[in-house]
Amino acid sequence: MYKVLETESPLTQADIRERSRLSKRTTRHAIGLLADAELVDERVYPLDARKKLYAPQRPAKPSTGMTE
Repeated sequence: MYKVLETESPLTQADIRERSRLSKRTTRHAIGLLADAELVDERVYPLDARKKLYAPQRPAKPSTGMTE
């Protein structure tokens, strides 16, 4: 499922389900696990505030240890 998000994000839960062919329950559980691990970002879907959009979380810029 994460690969689907990497290639086609942002997606709603329904979009993820359709592309990954996972059940509704499995998709919801997997999104929860990815969110808990801070691997996905969750945003409000602008066309329907009841839905969420999911996308892989952007990695934080590595610190160089140098001050500016």
